[in-house]
Amino acid sequence: MLGFDGLMRNAIELIEDSVPFDEDRVVSALSARGYTESEARSVIRNFVFGKRLIPRAVINVNRLGLVDVRVDITLSPSSTGKAEQLLSLLTEDGYLISWGKSIGLSNYRTINAVPRAFLSDYRKVFDSAVSFGKLRDYQWFETGTSFQYFSPDPSVFDFRTGNWKSGA
Repeated sequence: MLGFDGLMRNAIELIEDSVPFDEDRVVSALSARGYTESEARSVIRNFVFGKRLIPRAVINVNRLGLVDVRVDITLSPSSTGKAEQLLSLLTEDGYLISWGKSIGLSNYRTINAVPRAFLSDYRKVFDSAVSFGKLRDYQWFETGTSFQYFSPDPSVFDFRTGNWKSGA
């Protein structure tokens, strides 16, 4: 029997293989697997992209000889209005991948990919920012291994209710 979970699993698998994404090609492939066109289009539009599934390439920085470093920074009161300028300075060396702000706080998290040989030099940048009064403090986290990213699997996530299944 072709159930909803099987349809989700097949749809996600086909979307992962469809680069660039082509809805008609995925619908055609799902139809060849026994699903109707309306079922296929519905699951793609409502349950996959309707739940904000966004396909992204994830680079394993460790395989490139880089260290995945997360730095939580707290701006000093004098630097609060200059956060974007300070963070843009971190992009100049090319190690900063992305950053985000904690809502309602002056805390930011930066995600960096740093060559192992330059870890101590990069950390000195943050030490200097504290010394010069630009940052109140910072916390440095080396993840050691790259994070793993998995597609949502309908065997553990119920897309109809938006909840994890028991035992997942």
